[in-house]
Amino acid sequence: MDYQHAAQDTESQTLLWAFADPLFLLSSTLRDRLLQAPPFRACTNDECICKETPSYNPQEVPCRNRSMLVRSLARAIDAYDRACSVAKATPQVMQEQTLQALEHLRAMVKPNFYLRRRRILADSSHSKKRRSTIEREVQELGALVTEITRDNYAHVIVPRLESALKRDLCEAMRQAFAAYGPSSDFSAIAMTYAIAHILIHCGIEESDPVATVAERLRKRAERAQKPAKD
Repeated sequence: MDYQHAAQDTESQTLLWAFADPLFLLSSTLRDRLLQAPPFRACTNDECICKETPSYNPQEVPCRNRSMLVRSLARAIDAYDRACSVAKATPQVMQEQTLQALEHLRAMVKPNFYLRRRRILADSSHSKKRRSTIEREVQELGALVTEITRDNYAHVIVPRLESALKRDLCEAMRQAFAAYGPSSDFSAIAMTYAIAHILIHCGIEESDPVATVAERLRKRAERAQKPAKD
């Protein structure tokens, strides 16, 4: 009977979490995957591994709240994955919006001349141009912008968006470790290495040596802290 009550309590708590947080069930697989990442894999329930350099002797250090740490990391990665999906769809949206704007521009040439003939629109520097001239200029503009393919948009836009999203993800992960991770014996270098291990494990960073990824994260964070140039 005790087991039955315990199961009911667990089920009720799960449903309560799911109601309060829609990402609770969605991120459960991520949380399970995170627990298999190097910082958590070989640890007890309340600890994670502190690892700073490849030659450093890993040691288990207690977290302030490992459950909330893993849950917060899962939420950050889930948000990153969703944002990346939007970023990858951006080139198609941009191209469609450009073509729609171009079509609208072409459609406005005829009403413009009609309104000028009726003297509803005031004269301007363009009023002396023939309609055929303006239509040809619009056509040239259309040819110019339609040369940019969806792949071109992706080449220019997506890498910049993904780079910014990775910076945001790493900052969210740092905040999670700062709030719920080890309170002592856990330096900034150790935190960076823990994040690097997780990103490699989740396939967000390439499977380079962890020291290489950690150095990349450090440099990325430094660039993010520099003031933007006007």
